[in-house]
Amino acid sequence: MRFIFGETSSLLNNRMKLHDCIALLTFFCCITSGTEAQRTWMQVGGFRYVNSVQLEVGGHGGLYSISFERMIRNRARLKASLQAGVGAWPSMGIGSTYFDPELAFPAIVIGKYSFRKHHIELAAGYTRFLLEQYGYGTGRIGYRLQKPDGRFTFRIAFTPFMEYWGSRYRVLRIYPWGGISLGYNFGLSLYQRAMRDAIHIR
Repeated sequence: MRFIFGETSSLLNNRMKLHDCIALLTFFCCITSGTEAQRTWMQVGGFRYVNSVQLEVGGHGGLYSISFERMIRNRARLKASLQAGVGAWPSMGIGSTYFDPELAFPAIVIGKYSFRKHHIELAAGYTRFLLEQYGYGTGRIGYRLQKPDGRFTFRIAFTPFMEYWGSRYRVLRIYPWGGISLGYNFGLSLYQRAMRDAIHIR
């Protein structure tokens, strides 16, 4: 009987030790994962905020525009985003005083190569002018200043307009243009929100 009870007691003690080890390991993992989650957006995600609203002088929208940008790839080095907005290109009659702004709707895909807060941007897209019922291809070669956890963005770029011209022989015409923009960043990704909520729960 002593042998049986002793064996049972030893078995229970071993199970208790095992449970204590599992609990301790789980607690340690929770703390570690919480700490890692706070660094995830920097080590893997690149930018902490994945949305941006920007005001631009020049650029893809004409003379001035407002646009929304959404990150679709958000890594430490390589990033990609979609941007769309509405702009205006004032049309003034020669020798007259009327002011008739032409609405423009640019949509572009942007690739970024990052060095912490400094980023090189390459983009391609299309700008549609509403009244003129005509569109131009557009590109972007520029510089972006944005900290990984920053709320604000500064951008400067060469943003030419392009079109094929001619009825018989199609010739690519390039119209040099550029832009400077300031933006405000906001919004966490779904993954970042989930990790943030997990940290608060713990």
